[in-house]
Amino acid sequence: MAADRLITVDYHEVDGSPRESVGYDRPFAAQRTLRCAWEDRLELYKQLQGSYLDTDTGEWIRPSAYPWRDSCRVVRVSMAPWTNVTGESVSESNAAVYEYAILTVDYATTSAGFTPEGTQTLVEHSLTAGAEFITRPAEGAIWWHAENDAVQTDEAPGVLTGTVQWAVVVHEVQVVPVTVYSLVGHVNQADIAAAYLPENAGFVALKETLRYDGPSVDPEITADGDYRWRVTLKFSRKYGAAKNVESSDLAYAGWNHFFAPGAESAERMWTSSADRTVPGAIYKPYPLSDISAMLAAVGVG
Repeated sequence: MAADRLITVDYHEVDGSPRESVGYDRPFAAQRTLRCAWEDRLELYKQLQGSYLDTDTGEWIRPSAYPWRDSCRVVRVSMAPWTNVTGESVSESNAAVYEYAILTVDYATTSAGFTPEGTQTLVEHSLTAGAEFITRPAEGAIWWHAENDAVQTDEAPGVLTGTVQWAVVVHEVQVVPVTVYSLVGHVNQADIAAAYLPENAGFVALKETLRYDGPSVDPEITADGDYRWRVTLKFSRKYGAAKNVESSDLAYAGWNHFFAPGAESAERMWTSSADRTVPGAIYKPYPLSDISAMLAAVGVG
């Protein structure tokens, strides 16, 4: 899950700060000017900028919020010496030394799909409609025009079943969790909460309808020169009508439902006919796993 970090560095906001702007073609934005000790400037920058995974808590640290508008977040920080106070001109390492630093902090509204110019979106979502081609079993089927003319195996109809391809791109991941690789081919063991899904896209992922198809992991270098990873997670969602539904089972068909000969809707397969109310007797070639936990581990949500 994502979290906000408490700013622990001492700083002061200078006179004339903040400055705010908003327009019909651009969401609310603001700029603050902060002063802190010169030796604390990089730590204050890190706490304001956020956008990293806390390896102790497993939480993705969000950019700091604007004090008067939570949806407005830090997108850029620049630093310079506080020239009103003169420090030593040269240190032993031949670098200038100052008593105070000035940080110019830019905030922008990043909700509703808006990405401020010159900044990088931390999490991106992409949805693409698709279809799975399934050849329906023809056993027991006959042609309408001839009552005794059975449908042959090579005459079995092929049907397109609708799917949705969902791709999630997460930037600047510090540590790639092992589940990104180990859960390929698994489906969600529970409904995926809205916090992990594309906002306002009308996309839902009920239990067993979301199959994890695998990752793409690529290196990327941050503006600070840090080495991070860009992780792309790919999923396929299948949802349809189910046949012969047990009261203890799903009321719809997901990835662990299949078409029986002559059936118009997908249904379960069983490992034993002794007691179909026992969940363990259902044949599930796609294993069930905690997909939400994997999404949270890479910073989605």
